[in-house]
Amino acid sequence: MRERTSSRKEATIALVVVFLGILSLLYPIVSTHYNNYRQHQFAAQYGNTLQKIDDSDRAAALSSAREYNKKLPGVPILDPWLTQVANPASRAYTEYQEQLSLTGDIIARVRVPSADIDLPVRHDTTPDIIDKGVGHLYGTSLPVGGEGTHAVLTSHTGLSNATLFDNLTKVVEGDLIFVDVLGETLAYKVDQIKVVLPDDIGDLAAEPGRDLLTLFTCTPYSVNTHRLLVRGERVTLADDAVAALSAEPSVFVMQGWMWGLLAVSTIAIALFIAMLVHAKRKRKKDEDPEKPVLDGDSPGGGGADGVAPGGVGPGGVSPDADVLDGIIFADPAARRGQPRHRR
Repeated sequence: MRERTSSRKEATIALVVVFLGILSLLYPIVSTHYNNYRQHQFAAQYGNTLQKIDDSDRAAALSSAREYNKKLPGVPILDPWLTQVANPASRAYTEYQEQLSLTGDIIARVRVPSADIDLPVRHDTTPDIIDKGVGHLYGTSLPVGGEGTHAVLTSHTGLSNATLFDNLTKVVEGDLIFVDVLGETLAYKVDQIKVVLPDDIGDLAAEPGRDLLTLFTCTPYSVNTHRLLVRGERVTLADDAVAALSAEPSVFVMQGWMWGLLAVSTIAIALFIAMLVHAKRKRKKDEDPEKPVLDGDSPGGGGADGVAPGGVGPGGVSPDADVLDGIIFADPAARRGQPRHRR
């Protein structure tokens, strides 16, 4: 009985371990899709919040941001992954934070339909900002458009719980990038894609007479030794074209690593079910063992004394045999005058 209880306990522990292992495999996929959904919600809420703001206030905020951009040439542009690009205590940084702040911490929304990117944009590129969306690189133009401006937006690639800019590598020249800011939708057509070293970011500088936007992330995936720069130049589109081309990207997009984990999880689940079935059968067998064979229940049938008709009795002795002092005479005539004793 103790052995049976111990066996059941070990089987239960094994099943629990396998189940927890399956959950750990599925967690990154579920977590990533959940965070992607939340980021999409934040981006969508930005538009809803704008509807509550007066047109005059929005126009004033846009005008202030464009005036701010005109004073930028003296602010250095640095790689946010290697350097703290801003001094939070400085007056210049405080003025920066005050721009485009009508809607709270979200200052814009960026969408790239060809890469299923739809994310909220916030001030600065600190870890807490780019872990949950896109950060605007301090020192570059605010994303409000205008000649001689170059806005740079950055986010992570390779996080285990969010997609963010993972799919930026899918973008090709000619694709469109959309920025929604204070009720306006700005369209940029990708004209340059570069992979550079971290200290080679001269391409982020503004150029006279051009309205530029660059999406900026680390590459290769999970290695992060270089920087991927996807640049677009402002183009003018009709309102109906903007509405069609800037349709909201799909939120639930499966990536290669997700399919791999899903395949492993499927195999693990199949093994888990097989173990459950095996354990159930074994438990049933332990609880209902085969019925033991009794003397009166010998296979083939028999009488009450366990003797089959025409067969042999217990010990293999025929009921018609004679026994004398332990000697068995199958033929009574073989006794030859010996006293007869019926067994």
